Amino acid sequence: MTTTISTGGSYTPPPFPAGLAPGRGAPSAKPLQEALKRTGWLEPSIPASDNYGPATQKAVAGFNRKHNLFTTDQPYDPAIGRRGWDLLHKLAYGG
Repeated sequence: MTTTISTGGSYTPPPFPAGLAPGRGAPSAKPLQEALKRTGWLEPSIPASDNYGPATQKAVAGFNRKHNLFTTDQPYDPAIGRRGWDLLHKLAYGG
């Protein structure tokens, strides 16, 4: 995964990937999983995958719940939105 750090020292998260959704396969699931691992939301032993599967969904739902970042009005929300993506990456990589 490539991260962008400006010369001023503030972190800029990577762009929110199109097509990233629970239950779907997308290469952007790997950077999501890595950020979840770095922040303690996903077990490090879970192998990186293009699949936004159950373990990733559970980790995202917990992250969303903790940070009040629901993309729906449901209490269990396994989808990462733009705000969640940005916050997760800032927490994982500095900012």
